[in-house]
Amino acid sequence: KPQGHGVNLASGIAQVLAGRSGGAGSATTSGSKVAVIPVQGTVQKRGGYCSLGTKDLVAQIAAANRDPEISAIVLDIDSPGGQVDGTEEFAQAVALSQKPVVAYIDGLGASAAYWIASQASFIYINSASTGYAGSLGVLCMSIDQSAFLEKQGVKVEILRSTRAVDKAKMNPVEPLSDDVRAAVQADLDQIGETFIAAVEKGRAGKLSTKEDVFTGKVYRGSDAKKHGLVDAIGSLQDAVNKAAS
Repeated sequence: KPQGHGVNLASGIAQVLAGRSGGAGSATTSGSKVAVIPVQGTVQKRGGYCSLGTKDLVAQIAAANRDPEISAIVLDIDSPGGQVDGTEEFAQAVALSQKPVVAYIDGLGASAAYWIASQASFIYINSASTGYAGSLGVLCMSIDQSAFLEKQGVKVEILRSTRAVDKAKMNPVEPLSDDVRAAVQADLDQIGETFIAAVEKGRAGKLSTKEDVFTGKVYRGSDAKKHGLVDAIGSLQDAVNKAAS
């Protein structure tokens, strides 16, 4: 674990670590403190009993910026991505942070989690071979069970109030109409373009011009570095030292 002592921040969830002084691969920090904020598990707007939501994480960024003892922030990321709602707000909080933010991908930084990481000033990934980053894109899933239910002799009918003709048109018991499919596709495309624009801005001048990294592909650490999705292979301690330097 990174060297130093921890203190409470934002309900005691973020760790605050003193950067290690001297030694190979370390930075002399003169006792400066770095807030290490976990971004782990599925990204969702509201947290649960064992997880933090993006609302909580935005509050932690704000708390770290207010704390005069903290010089910088590290995002400790291990996440496959998740909910779109809330991700843009958190990513903007990272981008607009008054104190430097470094991202550390500890295994997986995909989709929404990468959107967030891309707004940091520098990104480490833990391994060239077993760390992964990418999955840049947006999707949703529709399951049509209508044919199966009909085969089972089950008929489902949805009754809507007279004017609510568009209510719950994307559901598992009615075939997806062309109009609904087109509307969902338009939403996905719009969100996808917002995602792309954020990553291109956050990683300006760093992304490979030889590879389209926005196809949804996931890259192992060495390829993620090659294509500019991350800056370096390193440890959490390296991220702490970088942030404090």
